[in-house]
Amino acid sequence: MLWLTLARAASPAPPTETLTLEDAVARLAADSPVSAALAAQQAEARSAVTASTARLLPTVALQGRYVRNNAEAVAPIGSLFSLLPAIPPGVEVPGDLVIQPLDQWLGTATVDVPLVVPAAWADRGASQRGVRAAGAAGEAGGLQAEVALRSAAWMARAAEETLEATRVGMESARAHRDSAARRRDAGLDTDLDVLQAEAELLRREQLHEQAVADLDAARRGLGAMLGVAGPVEIETGELPAAGEGTADLASHPERRALEERREAASKARLAARLQHLPSVAGFATATASSAPFPTGQKTAWSVGAQARWVLFDGGARYAMSDRASAQIAAADAELWKTDTALSRRLQDALEAERVAVVQLQLAEKGVEVARAAEATSQRLFESGVGESLATLDAQQRRMEAEVGLAGARARLAVSRIALEGLGAR
Repeated sequence: MLWLTLARAASPAPPTETLTLEDAVARLAADSPVSAALAAQQAEARSAVTASTARLLPTVALQGRYVRNNAEAVAPIGSLFSLLPAIPPGVEVPGDLVIQPLDQWLGTATVDVPLVVPAAWADRGASQRGVRAAGAAGEAGGLQAEVALRSAAWMARAAEETLEATRVGMESARAHRDSAARRRDAGLDTDLDVLQAEAELLRREQLHEQAVADLDAARRGLGAMLGVAGPVEIETGELPAAGEGTADLASHPERRALEERREAASKARLAARLQHLPSVAGFATATASSAPFPTGQKTAWSVGAQARWVLFDGGARYAMSDRASAQIAAADAELWKTDTALSRRLQDALEAERVAVVQLQLAEKGVEVARAAEATSQRLFESGVGESLATLDAQQRRMEAEVGLAGARARLAVSRIALEGLGAR
């Protein structure tokens, strides 16, 4: 079974794609599940503007109708004129008056034009604010997704470095096992020393196998963020630059989204209150018929204007105003909460960066010391002076130091990425 473990550990799943961090961020913004969801939210918000604008634009409607009556009614006015003894020259004799035709085809075109609709303008302003809120929320969501992707890329890099550290540790343990076996055969070591070295080798093979699984999981997570069905490798490059001590949190997209939501609620409350005012609309209608109208003509038109003033609607307008006021109060509370959260996140990120810088310096020094200690212990062991357990312990400390260095570097990168996400660049 050992050869199966070694074969699996030696060959992590190959990445579907290898991208630079800049290319990965660009794809996240342009073609990913996150960008698709944000685009859908923007489209939904814009549709609300279209719907509210429609109340301010003319409405044109066409109607066709066929009527079959049970009987025809015609007033024979033309026939009565023909009974007159003499018709003065130039006088046009009217035809018969059709009161009800037997068959009739009707076509009607109607145009309604809103003239004075105060509430509709306020509704449109509220929906426009909604678009701005959706835009700021989309910007915040995109920023959060970018921070998550970049942080995950650095954690995947730490997993790669951990994998390399465990591989070197496994090879060192194998070399030590072989050396202990040779010393036993020469009568310098005992079987216990060889068994201890063999047990340590098996333990490090298990650690290496786990490191392979962790790297595969990290790369699959990157692929899922980018909408790729498979592992993706992202080349992170150099550590992000150190962040600044301050940031303009007032212009952070999360806060701007809440401010726009509050303004949208204010416009909605204004729209509810403006519904107490009357509205005025104009209209025009044109009709064509297969049978003449009582006027004797087959076409007719009319124009006019109408005013509508709702005096009582059961309290619906007051309910809409109260709901908008509640939304304003909720937005104010969210703004307060967000201001506190952003300030706390900034301080946490600054403290995390400070600690990560110190930890990275200590980890780098620790690796230097551990590597020197391992080399010294190995020389003493090979010269017959050192002990097998001491050498194994030195190897383990060196491997742990390298794994710690990978984690410290990733934590520093993540803390600086968090600062960049808060505007402290």
